[in-house]
Formats: sequence, structure tokens, C-alpha cells
Amino acid sequence: MQQAVRMNVFGRVQGVGFRWAARQLAERLNIKGYVVNKDDGSVLIEAQGEQADLRKFMAQVEIGPSNGTKVHHVMISSLEVNPEHTVFKIY
Repeated sequence: MQQAVRMNVFGRVQGVGFRWAARQLAERLNIKGYVVNKDDGSVLIEAQGEQADLRKFMAQVEIGPSNGTKVHHVMISSLEVNPEHTVFKIY
């Protein structure tokens, strides 16, 4: 069953390869959606996929998908599955 989440990731998450690593992780787990840097220094992710895969993705994001990343906290909220998300994009 497909599920979708919005993740606001705070910490040292910009300029350390976070978005690229998140995309690689998403591609391995068949997660669709996007990741984008925000003006406040955080990263926003909208991700969707099968429940087990999405859980794995969220767990890895919470520890930091790349070297140099230091995640302080993550705010997660549920979303409706978006059929327009067919790949995982970096913005």
C-alpha cells in the first residue's frame, strides 16, 4: 500500500550532499517525490512509496543519508499520495 509523507529536515543538511544522497536512497527503495533546500537552511522532502520502503527511507533520512550531514530533528506529516510523482527529483 502506497503512503506519502512530508519531511522537514533540520541540522547541517545543506552543502553536504544531502539532496543527492537522498535521491540515491530514494531510487534504491523505489521512492518517488522530491527534495529541495529551503531558505531557512532546512531541507524539505515529499516522499511516497510502499509502506516498508518508505519507513526505511525515513529512518535513513533521520540519521543522515550522507557523510557530513548532521540531522538535528525531522518533522514528519502525512500526505495524500500524488500520482504526479513518478520519479524522485532534486530541486
